[in-house]
Amino acid sequence: MEVRILGSVEVQADSGPVTIATPKERAVLEVLALRAGDVVPADGLIDALWGFEPPRSAAKSLQSHVSRLRGALPDGVIVTESGGYRLAVSPDQVDVHRFERLVMAGRQAEEGRDHRRAVQLLDRALSFWSEGALDELADGPLRTGQMVRLDELHLTAVENRVDAHLALGHHEMMAAELEVLVSEHPLRERFWCQLMLALYRSDRRADALATAQRLRRTLVEELGIDPS
Repeated sequence: MEVRILGSVEVQADSGPVTIATPKERAVLEVLALRAGDVVPADGLIDALWGFEPPRSAAKSLQSHVSRLRGALPDGVIVTESGGYRLAVSPDQVDVHRFERLVMAGRQAEEGRDHRRAVQLLDRALSFWSEGALDELADGPLRTGQMVRLDELHLTAVENRVDAHLALGHHEMMAAELEVLVSEHPLRERFWCQLMLALYRSDRRADALATAQRLRRTLVEELGIDPS
């Protein structure tokens, strides 16, 4: 069985796709998948499903959602433990854990100067990424913390992939991609530095200097600071 939560929730069982009917059931699966193989306390699931203002019937409603989710999934996948529930799958069966592992492996390959291997690993990692991750969770500490962590991991993977391509001499290709990245993430200095390097190595020195000036203006106007 494979579980995908980096984007729309999807479950692929041996018998085919599994439909998870309601947002609350999908939210339960998202939380359990984030900690695949570990017990998640019922209180943690309640916080994830209802945020700061759970209904008085939250504990009973949670049991109903878990029961319906258990009925949709293959036998034995949802396990009731003392005080909580566990998704009885390997982390390798959940996209978010495979994503994290590939990002780490790509970074290690880049640090070891195996740039082609780094690009391959990071491309595979980024293929798991999609907009809308954890959308079913209620606003609260769990969702906020996980989204900050995953967004940072995603951007770090993109940065490391760019570094690997630049090391392989793909300067013109990366310059075009980096123009988009700096427009989407104008306060992320590393993308600007990579763009300047890509332009400089593409014999576009005037454009590289103009980019440095754009970065300075952006940081001064937005944050009141100069580039590091």
